Amino acid sequence: VGAAGINSERHVIRVADLPRVTDVLLEYRYPDWTELPARERQEGDVTALAGTRIGVTATTDAPLDEALIVVNGEVLDARAEGRLASGAFKVLEGGTWHLAVRHEGTLARISDSYFIDVVADQPPELAFSWPGHDVQATAIEERTLRFTATDDYGIRSMTFYYAVNGGAWESVELPLPGQSPAAPAEQASEHTLYLEELT
Repeated sequence: VGAAGINSERHVIRVADLPRVTDVLLEYRYPDWTELPARERQEGDVTALAGTRIGVTATTDAPLDEALIVVNGEVLDARAEGRLASGAFKVLEGGTWHLAVRHEGTLARISDSYFIDVVADQPPELAFSWPGHDVQATAIEERTLRFTATDDYGIRSMTFYYAVNGGAWESVELPLPGQSPAAPAEQASEHTLYLEELT
């Protein structure tokens, strides 16, 4: 800095030429209870259920000596091989994550900062699809009842509960057509009531 013929001391600027992340591939491994297969996404922002394991593979524009994954301030070790960095973290809460290296004892971010959004598991939606309203029936008729259920992570079982004239509750496990390998997101089933048997 100079003014009126007076100059300050000379200061040195040093620029660290650190690698930068050019591409990020994420592998989602969902909690076991979801029975969902692993899937990959070519972006860094994470939207997943709590407990999902996120595998990270990042490509950089220069070779790496080391790599770190920083999740909400927590530093996790990653593996560095040439221009590839790989590691993993588990989704526990919302926040951000990024890749970093250590430079002269300080963490230096080498990727964008990506968001982590935790998705809550929603309860299943149930519908009494047939007849769906009050029906007049005689004591000797048969009445078939139909039910549908949907859930974002699959329906594994449906149970129908009923009581006759204020009596004890009865339960019927409803048959489901598609049970394997993974539970379908939507299921429909039915049960026939033989009214002459109900007293």
